[in-house]
Amino acid sequence: MSEIMLTPNRICVIGLGYVGLPTAVVFAGKGYEVVGVDVDAKKVEAVNDGRCYLREPGLDVLLCDSVSKGFLRTSAL
Repeated sequence: MSEIMLTPNRICVIGLGYVGLPTAVVFAGKGYEVVGVDVDAKKVEAVNDGRCYLREPGLDVLLCDSVSKGFLRTSAL
């Protein structure tokens, strides 16, 4: 289950699974500063490296773009 916390331009998405990761990427793509948090260190490392571990059309391009522009970063719990 993902949880989303909002401030004016910053969002924290807790849980980077099939709902949380695409949600984080879409918000980051709209210019929000997004921090994604997950207990799985491999997921966190992949996202911070700009790699998408989910098979969702176009998500990999959006994720890489968001990370490279500094709008998306992740952290492990």
